Amino acid sequence: MQLMTSLIDDRARAVFPFLTGILLFASILELVLKLLWRMGTYLPLKGVLASIYFTLTPLQGVLFNLASLLTFIILGAVVYVAYRGKLWEGGFNLVIIASISLLLVLSAVGMALSPSNHLALLYIATSSVSIIALAGYAVIEMPRLPAKLAVLLIALAFLSYRYYAAAHIVNNLSGSVSEPFLAIEILALGELLFAVAPFALFVAHTDVRKPGEILANRLPLAVATGVAVAFAAANVLSPAMTSVYAIWTLGFSLQHPIIVYVLSAWFLFFTLVACLKHRETRYVAYALLLIFVSGYTHKLTYHHLLGLLGLIVLVAGKRMGVSGR
Repeated sequence: MQLMTSLIDDRARAVFPFLTGILLFASILELVLKLLWRMGTYLPLKGVLASIYFTLTPLQGVLFNLASLLTFIILGAVVYVAYRGKLWEGGFNLVIIASISLLLVLSAVGMALSPSNHLALLYIATSSVSIIALAGYAVIEMPRLPAKLAVLLIALAFLSYRYYAAAHIVNNLSGSVSEPFLAIEILALGELLFAVAPFALFVAHTDVRKPGEILANRLPLAVATGVAVAFAAANVLSPAMTSVYAIWTLGFSLQHPIIVYVLSAWFLFFTLVACLKHRETRYVAYALLLIFVSGYTHKLTYHHLLGLLGLIVLVAGKRMGVSGR
């Protein structure tokens, strides 16, 4: 019996690197196709371009459903492995297991029933409990201060949008037409925290300690600089469209100084590429992709689950074996 249980545990762990890789591919491609689909409403579509556009558009829905299913399965595996005592210790384990389990049940119920404000509030509250528990575990258990800070910034950003969404739902239920208390201000603060988080991730998970060491990391430097310059140039050439694309992809309104987002993009892509290069830090790159593909504003069930999974991988990815063997 003990041997059988051990085999099940190992197989549950084995799904993490495999399914996470497929999930990342499906979710990133779905995001790209969604962006192309929305761009198509502004572009003249003729000939070959029109054929490609109308061929790829239905694929977005397929990828969305695939990514949603994979996220559901991976979180189910997380619950099982955590239940076996393999991820977190003490009270955090119980809280995270219970909240994620309830979140998965609510997701299934939400897909089966028509959406309601009360169900949405319960969903937001449950996901918030998971995020708070993960942030608490990171602050207490993670060894390095920058790593704690990175998780805390992302968690606070996620909670900021959840407050904004929940406050508006409560207003609708009460019939109030006024803006909820500090909702706009907290939403703006959350976006700033989400944009600043890549700097803490850069300090926590790269081996750069001196300015001169940045030049030694040629590939991360080239990718990060290219993305940052392209984003800055796009904003100069067409600020309105850049803002629209930022909302469509990351959920950013670009209401803060543009330099904040340019630096955020640089630190994000430098950290992403640097962590991808080494197996022991690859889980951090996977977590960043999951978190930033989910975006800041989690409007759909899939986005809530994807962002939560990204936070889980960032906190416990090494113990989950997400980087593979």
